[in-house]
Amino acid sequence: MKTIMVRSYAAIANSLDLWREYVDPDMAFSDEQFEAMSVDQRIAHIVETFGPEPTEAEISEDIGFGFTA
Repeated sequence: MKTIMVRSYAAIANSLDLWREYVDPDMAFSDEQFEAMSVDQRIAHIVETFGPEPTEAEISEDIGFGFTA
């Protein structure tokens, strides 16, 4: 069974590797620029670029199955 990983904006903002994968694959930001931004600034950039972080319900709808409690 294949596992789908859903990354939070905070996880992406805290990891240069995830930032490169999800936000900046063309490397428009240098490593130094990434490090110079606070996590809050990185999250703000993600929100500006992609919109608000989706809820669990929106994610489950997008990937075709629901979460169960």
